[in-house]
Amino acid sequence: MLNVERIIVGPLHTNCYLATYAGQTVIIDPGAEAEKISARLAELGLNAVAIVNTHGHWDHLMANSALRARYAIPVFSPLADRELIEQEKEHYHIDALCLDKWYDTELALAVPFQVIQTPGHTPGSTCLLLDGHLFSGDTLFAGGYLGRTDLWGGDAGAMQRSLARLLELPDETLVWPGHEESSTIGQERGFYAFR
Repeated sequence: MLNVERIIVGPLHTNCYLATYAGQTVIIDPGAEAEKISARLAELGLNAVAIVNTHGHWDHLMANSALRARYAIPVFSPLADRELIEQEKEHYHIDALCLDKWYDTELALAVPFQVIQTPGHTPGSTCLLLDGHLFSGDTLFAGGYLGRTDLWGGDAGAMQRSLARLLELPDETLVWPGHEESSTIGQERGFYAFR
């Protein structure tokens, strides 16, 4: 069974998730405030084994380096966002984002996430699915909102195709977005039924 803890971090109120399965915790989208994330891991007695970024925007990966150093764990980032992440490093004057491992269709982790490629917000935008929980990054938000497609690498057509893939998931699938509150696929499908 998957347990999910949400921590809101950084100036854009990014949702960082601690996803724990079989005693192993994956940190998803640590956008800032490494100390806050570490304090919650310690408070809950969780064993962090990896960091996974759903896409390459700075507000989802700024705490990568500090957490990687603290726990000696790998960082996984989507391969198709490599160019974007390099741009983000230069633009925001980030010394190192500790990009150890790039992933495409699979994550080399003991925690068996299904990787769903959902380009549109960025070329490498990815959702992670496990045990009825979907970590949607900035692809799908509660209330019928999709991620922006007007930033570098955004593609409105790709976003619509990605949305169609996600809406094929069961109604009860919990959606954990990159910002704001959680939802379900069933709730979100209702917003698109009349479009």
